[in-house]
Amino acid sequence: MQYLMVDLHQRFVGTVERPQPLTVGEAIEADAKSYVVVGIDPTGKQRNRPVPTLTVMDNRAGRRVAVAR
Repeated sequence: MQYLMVDLHQRFVGTVERPQPLTVGEAIEADAKSYVVVGIDPTGKQRNRPVPTLTVMDNRAGRRVAVAR
């Protein structure tokens, strides 16, 4: 599954492709950087894009992060 990645300010970060769906709190590697997923828009409708959108933040620790809901 391909995802569009944006930062907390909704600025484009890049794209990432994963064989399994991602979840909030999951750490991912993309473009030689580590990110943590803090939000998922599975339809991409908010951004008028046909692919799911991940909101990510820098994950310098490189591990799964707990996210309060």
